[in-house]
Amino acid sequence: MILILQKLYGQSNMAKNIAILTTTYLPVQGGIQHLLFWILSEIDDNFIYYQKKYNIDNFYLIAPSLSQNKYAEFKNIKLLEINDNSSKANKLKIMFQILIHVKNKNISLIHSHNAYFDSICCNFAKKFTQLKYVITSHGEDLAYFKEFNFGGMLSSRFRKIVKNNIKNAEFITTISSDMCKFAYKVAQKNKVVLIPNPVPYRNNNVRIDLIEQEVKSIRSEFKLDISNVVCLTLSGARQIKGHDNMLKGFKSAYIKNRKLRLFIAAHGERTEHLKLLVKQLGLEDVVNFIGFISGARKEAFLNVSDIYVNTAYFEPFGLVYLESIIYKMANIASNKGGGRDIFCHKKNAYLVDPYSVEIISDAFTYLSNSNKRNKLIENSQSLLPNYKLNVIVEKYLEIYSRATD
Repeated sequence: MILILQKLYGQSNMAKNIAILTTTYLPVQGGIQHLLFWILSEIDDNFIYYQKKYNIDNFYLIAPSLSQNKYAEFKNIKLLEINDNSSKANKLKIMFQILIHVKNKNISLIHSHNAYFDSICCNFAKKFTQLKYVITSHGEDLAYFKEFNFGGMLSSRFRKIVKNNIKNAEFITTISSDMCKFAYKVAQKNKVVLIPNPVPYRNNNVRIDLIEQEVKSIRSEFKLDISNVVCLTLSGARQIKGHDNMLKGFKSAYIKNRKLRLFIAAHGERTEHLKLLVKQLGLEDVVNFIGFISGARKEAFLNVSDIYVNTAYFEPFGLVYLESIIYKMANIASNKGGGRDIFCHKKNAYLVDPYSVEIISDAFTYLSNSNKRNKLIENSQSLLPNYKLNVIVEKYLEIYSRATD
């Protein structure tokens, strides 16, 4: 059977045709989906430069729902559509659709942004073609292995599949040094490359006047004045995000400084639990749940806030750390994961042990002082050039070259 498929789908005269594959793409909301759009936009806007420098013939996006999708309106990147992965039947179709795309477009390398189903598709296509593929792990595909003590969410059978996907990849890139440590346990060290996430792509389509209106509305709705110290978290309402200890630490700090306010833009399985905890702590008047925010409202909250808070038990990278720096916010950052790569404690952020309520409380208290807060904000600005989008894109393109040469 394999020999028959190899004859049907085998390639010839391999050009340097590169594809990014995602089985979930915008407008589906998520950090990875936005990241892919930023990367694709940078490549598309500067295609001639990258094409010449890295000897690329064609660049493709393989994704579902690309027709009449404003996030797929590229000038130079070509689109290859697949089914959505909402059912088992569709998953099988997708595997063959990708195999056909690889054959028809003579694709030499696919970049997959997880070690799960997307990489299963790459590994499947590789069996019947000369395809090479690169995997980027953004966290849960590796961190939730049983041996890494993050809940053992993957079955032993699925762990074997993931490990096999990684084994057959040319490289696996990770987004933080902690993620590299995980990758070393399931991949050869010379295959593992650290490439951090870039500074978030600014949405210039959001009108300034709308943001200003939202800022005024937020200050009025929540009765905020210039003396308030406004804290914000945007992480999902999941246990691994450490909201319980964040709220308990905030309560201790609030007792010392009644000007503190906290906004939680969390949505997910534990939202009701967190609301109950806020009530039990007596914080209903100073802690507000604002749900999922985007567009002008998100921009307004980033402008209004003084401190960004992330007390996750594990955070693979933390794109919002960089976003908060852009908006001149001080960071309370978890010392588990990407925060340690980005920040130095008390130099450009306040790093916390997410398991320690006392340390989290100390962080809120420390950054309540405007002088200390402004010093960290000022120092953090020098971090941004390390994460410029074009710098990160070139790191990926260099990996593509190494994989295909």
